[in-house]
Amino acid sequence: MTEGVLQDPCVSAAAVSVVIPAHRADEGFRACLASVAACRPPAGEVIVVVDGEVPGCTALAAAAGARVLATNGGEGPAVARNRGAREAAGGVVLFLDADVVVPADLVGRVAAAFDQDPRLDGIFGSYDAAPAAPGVVSVFRNLLHHHVHQTSRPEASSFWSGCGALRTSVLGASGGFDERYGRPSVEDIELGSRLVRAGRRIRLDRSLQVKHHKRWSLGGMVVTDVRDRALPWTELILRERRLPRDLNLRPGHRVSTAAALTLVAGLAAIPFWPLPGLLLAVPGLLALLAANIPFYRRLVTLRGPAFLVAAIPLHGLHYLCGALGFGAGLARHALTAGRSSVLREARHVAASAGPAPFGDARDETPELAPARIAGEP
Repeated sequence: MTEGVLQDPCVSAAAVSVVIPAHRADEGFRACLASVAACRPPAGEVIVVVDGEVPGCTALAAAAGARVLATNGGEGPAVARNRGAREAAGGVVLFLDADVVVPADLVGRVAAAFDQDPRLDGIFGSYDAAPAAPGVVSVFRNLLHHHVHQTSRPEASSFWSGCGALRTSVLGASGGFDERYGRPSVEDIELGSRLVRAGRRIRLDRSLQVKHHKRWSLGGMVVTDVRDRALPWTELILRERRLPRDLNLRPGHRVSTAAALTLVAGLAAIPFWPLPGLLLAVPGLLALLAANIPFYRRLVTLRGPAFLVAAIPLHGLHYLCGALGFGAGLARHALTAGRSSVLREARHVAASAGPAPFGDARDETPELAPARIAGEP
């Protein structure tokens, strides 16, 4: 593994700048601000970046003692985080989502992690096992995230901005979050991947846990899994030409996706071809269960057998959404690559005919071009 670069070894809580992007003034945001204000030792500063003019956000943040900045509105968390990081005075930037409640010792523990390991460039944690939002879908989604992070490798190949910190110098040198992601998506994963490929060290600390207040609906889960996770993640994989083996892309997750597809294909076939349908559905179900025994055991321990029965269909749906997003990403990539090929051929023909009157045509497309990050022209 590439060794990290030796950084300033002296990091105290006062050197930690907390940056929180916000887009709604709800109870989760209130709880987040209160928990950050209660941290002991406290952070050197708390910066809240409001995405436009959101009624109540500015007043809540100011009342909690935070410095308040604003974007032009509708620009997304990547822009908001970059704006806050540029204004941060500390040597470490701790990013928090606006709907998490942090433990009182979080800032001190983050500072200690960087102080004790001068070669550490970044650190992130996970949601805890007791989400605040009720409902089967909300609890399932939060516990799924908790399980994935709790069972992933400490030496990470990614980053998570829900509760994650980076050295300010490292963040600045990287250019920050890719601002082409105009909504919550995989902008933190992309940044972490870029940093690790550049030789930076990012650690997943399973003991850094925050409580999530987000309420999930079934429709919101499907849209998020397809549009905001699987599709952009597929584009990122194709652009980087590498398939990570960590977090949600471990081999077991790929097996689960194949099992879920087999199960659904079998169930769909049963009304027309009962025996072949069963011969697909039963092995698909068994494979899904076998591939996820640790997760299902955790659900039973935390919530009981009845919750597991409700969670298994949601888990299968989660993998189906991933497969749909992956397929859509591959299709978009193929169409984009075909369009790029046509543009390259047209440029070749134009070049053979003489100089182009208006300069060279660009054959890059946003999906295939290298990530254009904040601060680049």
